[in-house]
Amino acid sequence: MNLPAVISARSTADLTFEVNGVLQEFPVIEGQQVAEGDLIGQLEQRAFQNQVAQAEATYRNAQSQFNRAAQLIKKGTIAQKTYDERLKDRDVARTALDDAQKQLDDSTLRAPFAGVIATKHVDQFQTVGAQSVIVTLQSTGAAEAVVQVPSTLVANSGQIDVAESYVVLDAAPDREVPAQIVSTSTQTDPRTQTFQVRFAFEPPEDLVILPGMTGTLRSKLQIANRNGAEGRITIPRTAVLAQGNDLFAWKVDAETMTVSRTAITISQEGPDVGADIVVTSGLAAGDTIVAAGVSFLTEGTQVRAFEQ
Repeated sequence: MNLPAVISARSTADLTFEVNGVLQEFPVIEGQQVAEGDLIGQLEQRAFQNQVAQAEATYRNAQSQFNRAAQLIKKGTIAQKTYDERLKDRDVARTALDDAQKQLDDSTLRAPFAGVIATKHVDQFQTVGAQSVIVTLQSTGAAEAVVQVPSTLVANSGQIDVAESYVVLDAAPDREVPAQIVSTSTQTDPRTQTFQVRFAFEPPEDLVILPGMTGTLRSKLQIANRNGAEGRITIPRTAVLAQGNDLFAWKVDAETMTVSRTAITISQEGPDVGADIVVTSGLAAGDTIVAAGVSFLTEGTQVRAFEQ
């Protein structure tokens, strides 16, 4: 089966600050490689540092008052209520100091993983708000090919097994890059009636593969039926060509993208599956067929995969 694919980074993150401030340091540029922990940006530090200094002074004073109260209560020279107040003041000051230190730490943004700066969303010296996206970071190395599998292929299916999958880039049509399935969506897209399937692959060293590139995912799909029936295949009604008492489907050659007419038989037991019918012979799991416009085709007609 050949399906249109879009290349995606294995990991993508929109990096944000947890606090507001003026973006004082912003040393990265788009396309720059960064290592985990590298500085992405830093807000103007003075206000945060002053806040920490004030909180430290308040805490030291509260700690001193509490230490004195702890000595006096042992001697019985202060009331329990006074001691409890000093303890509470000390704990509140400690919490305020921790909060101030966290805000200072949050005013510096570092790369959570090694990757490339895909997009800068703000400019240096700009005032940015908490949770405003500063940069989009994409991982390097392993990439993913994202394909949309028609829901008619997985109707009544409990599992998709994939073998011998390859990514072929439009920019390098003579290269097949081995890929492995990593995830399958559990819900269909209501607009396109497709399921998203993601395939991971390692880009060859001599190929520059970037997110957003397009290509083709060549794969053999084996659909396992939920009811356990082996070899049960469902296809849309629109894929069936009737001539007299005979039924046919147009199979697509994955290499030449030309069609050939194939006789099929369908199940006569039980109701059809929604808008699909159950094929009992003539097709195998992984076959690519024409799903619409079958009456307009002739033997050897060249077709192409429909892209949403």
